[in-house]
Amino acid sequence: MLAPPDPAVDGGADGPSRAAPAATDRETAAPPDQPPAAPPSFPDLVVTATPAGPRSRKSVVVAQRGDKCYRDVLDLNSASARSKFAAATMGAAFPDVETAGWPPDVQRDIDRQLLALAAVPPGPAEPPPAADISAAEDPRAAALEEMPPDVKDEAQQLLESPDLLAGVVRHLGAAGVVGERVLALTVYLVFASAQLRKPLAAIVRGTSSSGKSYVVSTAATLVPPEILFDATQITANALVYPPPDALRHRALLLGERPRAQNDETANGTRMLRELLSARKISKLVTVKIDEQFQSVKFEREGPVACVETTTRPNPFEEDANRTLLLATDESEEQTRRILAAMAARAANGPPADADRLRQVHHAIHRMLPRGEVVIPYALALRARYAVAGVEDRRHFDHLLGLIAAVALLHFRQRPQKPDGRVVATLRDYEVAARLAARPVAAARGGIGTAAAKVFEQLSAKFKGMIFSTPEAQSATALKKSAVCNKLNELEEAGLVEKAAVGRGSAPAQWQLTGRKPSVTGGLPDPRQVFDACPADCGLPDGYEPLDLSFLDEPPAVAETSTADPAQAPATPAAGSTIPGP
Repeated sequence: MLAPPDPAVDGGADGPSRAAPAATDRETAAPPDQPPAAPPSFPDLVVTATPAGPRSRKSVVVAQRGDKCYRDVLDLNSASARSKFAAATMGAAFPDVETAGWPPDVQRDIDRQLLALAAVPPGPAEPPPAADISAAEDPRAAALEEMPPDVKDEAQQLLESPDLLAGVVRHLGAAGVVGERVLALTVYLVFASAQLRKPLAAIVRGTSSSGKSYVVSTAATLVPPEILFDATQITANALVYPPPDALRHRALLLGERPRAQNDETANGTRMLRELLSARKISKLVTVKIDEQFQSVKFEREGPVACVETTTRPNPFEEDANRTLLLATDESEEQTRRILAAMAARAANGPPADADRLRQVHHAIHRMLPRGEVVIPYALALRARYAVAGVEDRRHFDHLLGLIAAVALLHFRQRPQKPDGRVVATLRDYEVAARLAARPVAAARGGIGTAAAKVFEQLSAKFKGMIFSTPEAQSATALKKSAVCNKLNELEEAGLVEKAAVGRGSAPAQWQLTGRKPSVTGGLPDPRQVFDACPADCGLPDGYEPLDLSFLDEPPAVAETSTADPAQAPATPAAGSTIPGP
């Protein structure tokens, strides 16, 4: 345990503290024939620190009876910086007291707390080698420093709230996302994972007008511009030639990928695949230097998180293996929610605090530490994970990445290793398992929500029968293009098969295979993981399920014959009924 440093001895680079001799003079000045006066009551000052970027710089907050009175960014390992910070803190805490009257015990306690934080910092004192962070400056630090203090305070309150994820979902709804709570939160976490050593990537699938691009672009508005790399379309070499470090820990927002599945399309995404897998890309090109052709190697460092959309039910296999396969909700209930939200927005206008919420989430992304997350129960999770094929090597990695993203967002509420790595709890797996159930099921030969409904409709009407594409369209009340996409998805999952290929005016014939779809992906129940954990796993003694009801979709608004705007919902976006953070 660190002993409180004596300001008269350990004054750092600025020399002995001014408070110690002043206190001695004040104490000896009392007349000997009078009893000593009772010492004044001074408030306790609590020092907290959070990472504010690389190179040992920490954002330090000093609180006076719960009210923050001084904040600065400094190197905790610098004695002079600590001394100056302590002096500035005392001046802010005791504005009406002369320097000579500062209570020495309070200042010594500030020094003690700063030394303790320097010895066991909340983030890595130097970036750990595993984090693979170069000397390149993190642009988030300067942007965070320029933000209004009240916005940063609100961001910190949300990061420390037990209802953090419910608050994120509510804010996504206020930003304009209707329903799609699981999808929107998953996309938000993919963007947040850009600060991990191994970020996530996702492809959002859906038919035209299903809202996939809107959900993704709306979630992207909560990501600060210095992190977001927005490109509607990229060419084969577009990722090779940006400025150095332009891709490091960035969140790529790409447009809708082409429908064509050919060699040219595959080559266009080859660099992206390399960047996602190896976390860097390199290319050897021939250039003319001093009238001679020479080979020059271009390298760009990642890592990057990536989100893109597609109307194809089955993206290019090599891309799908590297991403979470997400899907939009194409149900009739979701359509009703969207129409109700459109009517409410037309009647009442957009939320007044939408811009404020964007600023708060920009601050949150700027506060997230960089590096790795430790998952102490990973071996227990693996022991309960049902292996279905070689593809599970990537699927399990995606699940671990989603756990890490949830833990990273909760870094203010999670324990940390001495080197600054965040330690995930079982709560993070509970959230990740809920979010990943459908994507893992789809990646393992399962189907999305909309395809599952189509399968139910076909099973109810055509069990043991052969049916045509038009008959399937009639049974599902979908457009021809939509029912063709869903039949292809069901065929890819092995749930239906072609009895006859369509030729000319004769439509394709289909039949059910008798297999049942996977909707959970075979992910183990959190209680099973808890029971499989050894005693030294770091989990609490008992297990209590986490309340994830905030991810349940609200009921669709019933159709009415009235056109009165007063009948419209009071709020324009689903999710607004979730309790705030």
